[in-house]
Amino acid sequence: MAWKNRESLLQHPLGILPLGRVEGEMIKAVAGAFAGEIGMPLRVMPGLESPDYAFDRHRIQYDAARIITRIESMDLAGCARVLALVDVDLFVPVFTFVFGEARLGGRVALVSLFRLEDRPERAVKIALHEFGHLCMLDHCRESRCVMHFAKGLGHLDRVAPYYCRYCLGQVTYMAGV
Repeated sequence: MAWKNRESLLQHPLGILPLGRVEGEMIKAVAGAFAGEIGMPLRVMPGLESPDYAFDRHRIQYDAARIITRIESMDLAGCARVLALVDVDLFVPVFTFVFGEARLGGRVALVSLFRLEDRPERAVKIALHEFGHLCMLDHCRESRCVMHFAKGLGHLDRVAPYYCRYCLGQVTYMAGV
């Protein structure tokens, strides 16, 4: 299904897709954040197996781009965008690891729970951040905004679990809420 314009995005929920062993507490925390911060419709999708097809034996990690590409090729059950929660360690070629990944303006974002030490508030921040990229946002200069780049857990813990006024305006416009 092609999403040609903003209006077609407005009629469809955000899908939350668990990949691998993802605890219900993490799913509830992320879903609650989207309902509270953005107020958008959600659909928790049936979980899938861990993405073994994306494992890179040289890095001993999982290739985020391969996972995104695979999910993009799936039937997304009427969801305009999908936020996949994964239980594996992700990488992109230019970083040793990433907490999450999304293509600017894309349909699929990933959140890796691997390095978050079972802390749902961290997963919420990564999920909101990656969703912002799906809504065409780049990194924000506001140090407390969830769209501010966090290069480690210390930085992530200092970021607020919400968007600054500018970023929230962009996200709600693009999400249609």
